[in-house]
Amino acid sequence: MSNKIIKFGNYFVEIFQNDKCIFRESNLVAYDLKSLKLIGAGLYAENKIREEGNFLSTRFFENDKMINIESFIFYLRYLKNTNILPKDEEITFIKMSKFLQEICKMEFPKAQFITQRKFYKNIISSNADFYVDLEYHATWIYEKNYGKIFKIDFGILKIQKSLNEYLSVNFNGLLNTKKTLALLDIISKKDFDSTEVELRAIGTGRPFKVKILKNSESLKPIEDLKSQIMKITNKKVVEGNIDFLKIIERQ
Repeated sequence: MSNKIIKFGNYFVEIFQNDKCIFRESNLVAYDLKSLKLIGAGLYAENKIREEGNFLSTRFFENDKMINIESFIFYLRYLKNTNILPKDEEITFIKMSKFLQEICKMEFPKAQFITQRKFYKNIISSNADFYVDLEYHATWIYEKNYGKIFKIDFGILKIQKSLNEYLSVNFNGLLNTKKTLALLDIISKKDFDSTEVELRAIGTGRPFKVKILKNSESLKPIEDLKSQIMKITNKKVVEGNIDFLKIIERQ
């Protein structure tokens, strides 16, 4: 299938064509709090978070659920109006509720819908045996030869929670979600040796800095998930989504 396939995730919107991810931007949309109007999406909305002013950026999809239909429609139009997904092109979506599918058809009349299994079948490359999809709540593993899908109830959220538990137990401090993800990005790098991070003290909220080392327990949840994945893939040729490659494979 050469059609573009769109996937809505808890953090990102991704578009695949053949076995390549050709688009990946935040699923944020930005509001102007003075006019209460939607003013941008994706990378634009992400950048607005860092600016001073009367702006608010929120996600239309979170915790594996659609939480704002207006923002979802706005994002579809953002993809269409910026020509990322031309209106008259045959666009493929992963199946969702009939209501959401009808919304997609309103914006993209030639929209098609496929199952999760068919999605993996279309994006896995010819030389790979398994495709690993590291998501927010779980990790999905697609085995190509028989079309089997395995689920591990261990995703990015559990890694985040384990990382904050480590910080809480060892330093009596915590990070917010955004800073936890930033720390996860740092410790996942192949050349990671150590880093300094500012925590908020439990109880007082006072900021203080600590040093995280490569050989610390901070890496344990990543290694635990990697071990579970390897039990299924059994040293075969494995590829996966960007989060799997970055966090687990440390590429």
